[in-house]
Amino acid sequence: MNSPPYALIASFLAFTEVRNMQKASALLKISQPALTSHLKSFEQYFPQAIFVFEGRRKVLTPFGEKVKQLFKSRFDYLAEDLNLLTEQEQDAKNIWYKIAGRAEILHLLGTAVNCPGTVEFIPVHTESVPQGLRDRKFDIGISYDLSQVGDLHAKKFFTYDYSIVIPGRWKIKPHKLSPDMMEKLVELPYVSHRPLSENYQTLLSKYHIKKKPYYKKVFPDWNLLSQFVSSGEGWSIVPTYYTRDLKSVDVIHIPTSLIPEVQFYMLYRKESFARPGFKNILEQIRKSAEI
Repeated sequence: MNSPPYALIASFLAFTEVRNMQKASALLKISQPALTSHLKSFEQYFPQAIFVFEGRRKVLTPFGEKVKQLFKSRFDYLAEDLNLLTEQEQDAKNIWYKIAGRAEILHLLGTAVNCPGTVEFIPVHTESVPQGLRDRKFDIGISYDLSQVGDLHAKKFFTYDYSIVIPGRWKIKPHKLSPDMMEKLVELPYVSHRPLSENYQTLLSKYHIKKKPYYKKVFPDWNLLSQFVSSGEGWSIVPTYYTRDLKSVDVIHIPTSLIPEVQFYMLYRKESFARPGFKNILEQIRKSAEI
């Protein structure tokens, strides 16, 4: 036989505990007719009668008493397990936060974000962040794309602007973005974040350069691309943030009028604020952009 739905079990246990329709319906926050309907539906799940009437009073049959004790014992264990689970969740050492985003952004967060429990960093493509949050695969996602945010919350994190980075050993002068500079660069190997760099194409279009670029290496990690440039593999267009600690390179800032800066956001579900320490984790992530 099938077990009754939880709503019917709750109505059955509430009524049999207080033995009064008015009190039970008030306890459950439902109407008395709704409670009467629940009890009738509950009884239909069993081959024997659960209730009999003694005068106007609805009382349990001997079989009904056994059913009550069975469900009550199960729910008592459930209450104990819920209390244990709540205690564990409130213990900071048992908290496990999952943060998702591009690998290079997670790299920035690695030493900046800490909690008494566990922080797990999950590299994902930006486009998959909103659905991953809805599927509860992680707690916080870093993304610049708000087109699929829907009911998720979004809080500003940091912005990217871009710079051209050139191996210093190439000794390309002058260090100023211009048609002549782009004519020189298009002849040289390029290391790219994507198979087809939209930013590169934007500059080629801006300066009316028709020559096909030479993509030497493609790797979706700004940190590694920046190291490729430092080692002389090729030049690249990278977020200015990643040029700060590079050695043996020349950096040319790209005006935001040519390539607009990109706003990144912290995305999360509203109910996550109920978790201990969640607000503090968000603040740590925000401050990591100031490092």
